[in-house]
Amino acid sequence: MNSDFADEVILITDQDFTKAEALNAERCNAFVRTRNENLQQKLKALIHVVAFPLSVGELQNRLGAGAEGYRAIFLAIFDGLLSADKTKEIDLFTMVELEERHD
Repeated sequence: MNSDFADEVILITDQDFTKAEALNAERCNAFVRTRNENLQQKLKALIHVVAFPLSVGELQNRLGAGAEGYRAIFLAIFDGLLSADKTKEIDLFTMVELEERHD
């Protein structure tokens, strides 16, 4: 590697994150590739009319989009529309809140 490649190199090891965080990152990477913008917009409208906190599963049911709804909610967490504890595996039982900043 020559010196023009990068100014800094950072080594990230499995000690820098939990297995759950790694799983969430893998899922996010996969879900971004199949993002459904229409469903993301439907979710964005829905989150302004429901009372939080809700579990991912409850919000998924209200969205009425099955597994694709889970993916939309998951992406909304990583997009900053919803907040959840990302240090734990995000599943149907994960509690979500409306993120305070939700342009």
